[in-house]
This record gives sequence, structure tokens and C-alpha cells, in this order.
Amino acid sequence: MSTLHGLMAEYLDDVPVSAYLYIRQVSMETMMTILKRAAARGEVRVDHITPRMASLLMDLVRHELFFTNLELPEEAIVEIVDDIFLLLVRLRG
Repeated sequence: MSTLHGLMAEYLDDVPVSAYLYIRQVSMETMMTILKRAAARGEVRVDHITPRMASLLMDLVRHELFFTNLELPEEAIVEIVDDIFLLLVRLRG
């Protein structure tokens, strides 16, 4: 676990914390807009989705990018969206 903390510290040295937090906030606002549109179509119930659930999609994408340092392949995007995120928000809804 200390290795992970060290990696995160090095990452945050390269990226100003304010920029990271801003990007995270924009990601959350974007996801909430997407989820509200899905709720309007009857696909999910926003009142059952926690902030952590709403941020999960982008968190998983950032995780993949951070640990592989490679472009995210389409298969990984499909898996993250279809097999993890949509399953989670639809089950809660």
C-alpha cells in the first residue's frame, strides 16, 4: 500500500491538486447530467445513485490510464461501461 501512496504522491507532484480536483468535479457534474437524462428515459433512478457510484466510471478509466500508461482499448471501455457501470446503476435503480 505504501507503494501506491508513493505513486499517487509523485502523480500529484506533476499535476496541481487544484487541477485534479477541478477535473474530478467536472467529471462528476457531467456524469450527473448523463444519469439525469437516463432517469428521464426511465433507465435509472438518480435518487438511488450515490456520489461514489456516479464517479465510478471515470474513476475506473483514470485507474486504467494511470496504471497502464497506455491508450484505453475499446474492449476495456466497453467492459467498464457495460459490464460494470451500467450493471451497477441499473441494479440500484
